[in-house]
Amino acid sequence: MMPCATFASELLSLSNRVVLFVCTALALLTPLLFSLSGFELSGMGWSLTAAGAIATFALAGAITPADSPHRIGSANAVTALRGSWVVLLIAVAVAAPKWGVESAAALGLGLACLLADGVDGALARKTGTHSAHGARFDMEVDALLILVLSIIAWRSGQVGIWVLLSGLIRYAFVVASVPFAWLRAPLPSSRRRQTVCVWQVSLLLASVAPFFSPNFATAFAAVGLTLLTLSFAIDIRWLWRNQDVPRGEQ
Repeated sequence: MMPCATFASELLSLSNRVVLFVCTALALLTPLLFSLSGFELSGMGWSLTAAGAIATFALAGAITPADSPHRIGSANAVTALRGSWVVLLIAVAVAAPKWGVESAAALGLGLACLLADGVDGALARKTGTHSAHGARFDMEVDALLILVLSIIAWRSGQVGIWVLLSGLIRYAFVVASVPFAWLRAPLPSSRRRQTVCVWQVSLLLASVAPFFSPNFATAFAAVGLTLLTLSFAIDIRWLWRNQDVPRGEQ
C-alpha cells in the first residue's frame, strides 16, 4: 500500500506543477497576444497589468496553508490566473472600449474568466485542498470581475451609469459590515449564490457584446442587477434572523 500511496502523492505533485506552469504561462502570454492583436495600451497600462498579475499569484501563495506540500495549490493557481485576466480587463476598462479590438478583448477575457470559474473549485475538491481562504480568494476575484465588467458596460455606452450598482453592491455590503457585526457572520454554502454569480457575469458580458442593441444590453444588465440584489437580500435576511444564534448551531 505504501508504494501506491507514494505514487499517488507523486502524481498529484506532478499534476500540481503542470497546472501551475500552464496558469503562469497563460498569465504571461495573454497580454503578449493582446499586444500582437493590435490592442492599444500605454506602457504604464502594461506595467500595471504585469504588476497586478504578479500580485495575484503572490496572494495565491500567501493564502496557501503552511502545511501544504505545494507553494501554490493548483486550485489557487487557476484562481490567480483568473485574477490576472481581471487585471487585464481593468486595463480594457480604463482604455474606454470601442466597438472593435477593445470590445472583443473584454468579451474574450470575460468568457475565459467565466469558463475558468468552475475549474478552480473542481480542482480543490478533487485534490482535497479546499479551504476557506481559497474560497474567499475565488469570491473576491468574482466580485472584482463583476465590478470591472459593469464599468466596461457603462463606458461602452450600451448601459447607463446605474449598471455600476452591480459591481458596487458587494463592496457596499463589506462597508456595511463594519458597523454591523452581524453582517460579518459566515454564511452557509449556497448553490443559489454561485448560480447568480454565473448569471450576473454572463448577462454583463451580453451587455458588452456589440451585436446587441442598447435596449437589449440594458435589459440584460437590469435582470442581472435584480438577481444579484435579491440574492444579497436573502443572505442579509438570513444573517439578521440568525444573529443571536450561536455560531455552532447555525
